[in-house]
Amino acid sequence: MKAEAVAYVRVSSVNQLEGNGFERQEKAISKYARGKYSLTATYREQGVSGTITDRPALMTMMTDLIVNSRPKVVLVESADRLGRSLEVSLTILSQCRKHGIQVIAVDSGTDLTDDRDPMTEAMTLVQGVFAQLDKRRLVAKLSTARQAKRLSTGRCEGRLPYGSKEGEPAGLLLIKTMTRAKHGTSTIARALTEAGHPTRTGTAWSRQAVHAIVTRLKS
Repeated sequence: MKAEAVAYVRVSSVNQLEGNGFERQEKAISKYARGKYSLTATYREQGVSGTITDRPALMTMMTDLIVNSRPKVVLVESADRLGRSLEVSLTILSQCRKHGIQVIAVDSGTDLTDDRDPMTEAMTLVQGVFAQLDKRRLVAKLSTARQAKRLSTGRCEGRLPYGSKEGEPAGLLLIKTMTRAKHGTSTIARALTEAGHPTRTGTAWSRQAVHAIVTRLKS
């Protein structure tokens, strides 16, 4: 009988430029799990940076694993899907070890939570360092590109927030109205989908996506 496991996938605006979409990550995890694990759930983190620990899908997953006795094995495509900074990665892995949760990076088959083997621990640290370095290099590259565009055109817009594009104001109004009425993000996500307000990716609304918008509105 195969052991049960869950998948954690994450895509931020920066990572979308790198091509690390949900489909790619889920395919890699499914391929690794075949014959070894039975995947019971997939937690999708959309539009959230890997440099913070307070992520909706991550918190939901940890709650399920700890409180609701869900499978204690988490599969991620690579170490940088868990965290894009060394400090964040170590914090998350520390909490996983504390609660007996095993985290496996399927690209290398490395158990990121195994601190008994000095070599495994060293590899985890090195992966975290390079993920952090890659993140900083990419941010610097994008900053340079924005500056070049600003000098050539006199303006440079970043990613427009939801509600700025054609067809989105109605969906944003629904989010604002239901938030003021104290509806939860899951209820709002369902209402947006049923009302025919599409996400920018064309997928069904998730509570994580709604949560990100509500958080921005409150900031």
